[in-house]
Amino acid sequence: MDKESEPPYKQKDHDYPHELGYPWMTHVFEANLWMATGKTRSQLHYDKEWNVNCLLSGKKRWFFLDPYNGTYDKEIQWARGGQFNKNNPLNNLWTDWMYVDPDHVDLVVQNKLRNMDYYELVQEAGDCLFIPFAMMHQVEKIGDELQVAASWMFIPETIYNEEDCKDAPLQEDLPLAAMDVLYSYSGKGIIPQGYPDPLQFVKDLKEKMKKAGEEVLSIKRLTKTVSSGEAILATHKDKKNRIQKLFALLTSYAKDPSKGLLWEELATSVPLRVWCKPASEGDAEGALPCDQGRELDILNNTDLKKIQNYITTLPKVENEFVKPSLMKRQFPINRRTYAAKGVKKSRPEL
Repeated sequence: MDKESEPPYKQKDHDYPHELGYPWMTHVFEANLWMATGKTRSQLHYDKEWNVNCLLSGKKRWFFLDPYNGTYDKEIQWARGGQFNKNNPLNNLWTDWMYVDPDHVDLVVQNKLRNMDYYELVQEAGDCLFIPFAMMHQVEKIGDELQVAASWMFIPETIYNEEDCKDAPLQEDLPLAAMDVLYSYSGKGIIPQGYPDPLQFVKDLKEKMKKAGEEVLSIKRLTKTVSSGEAILATHKDKKNRIQKLFALLTSYAKDPSKGLLWEELATSVPLRVWCKPASEGDAEGALPCDQGRELDILNNTDLKKIQNYITTLPKVENEFVKPSLMKRQFPINRRTYAAKGVKKSRPEL
């Protein structure tokens, strides 16, 4: 969907086309693995993205509050404020939350909650939840045993297109390691959770260059863009060298690096996975406490080649395209028994 058009929005080509040319794979924005013991819980908040959360072990209690319901958006005591946009939801500025203790809700301070409708459910191992973007939710772990969950997030303007998905390899499960997660995590550096949309970072950068009449990205412009507010690159003791390396990385994608990265090349020559680096390290709101001073280890070209090799080895089928809605009839009812058969497959390692 084109979020720059007026609601109910027009359709357009995907802003996140797959780098290797697979239209059926257009970026998981973020993928998370959640592990916890003891008592853990979240804030009452909303995310900007579609969210699928699957619980592998343990039990969780979820609370949902729809801010689109009536005048709830005006009555909720937002922590940030000015982020939620009820009449133009694809253009919520960013996430927001409420300061509320879920175990001891103060109905004097949060008196508007008295009259708000809400949903509550318990998620058990094997359950997957779909959480619409901008849906207020709060989750807490039940019990002391180990809880493990995985979640996948997609940008809200993403919609299903059957034509694009006709060549998807639905005949076999595709591991998450083969998906092009935009904010991928290698196991080191910044833990990519909740950082800005790299495409929006590029758009903002282009706008600043356009206003200043700049045709080529300069080290001065990049420095100014990634070192404002509480950004990692604003406070790091070695910020000058880090920004210079970042500038060299971006410039290496120019059609002619000797001339620099041109304004019109920002969104077309540099992969979005690379823009995740300045978007996260230059986030003016600052990093998570565990990420202070760290760098984002982006999906590199070698890893991208591994993904391509894996996909090209998937078996080809002669059958006509099988709609995803029919796939539940194609696979065994008991997936656990099916997986336990231990059928070995010749696949490149990811």
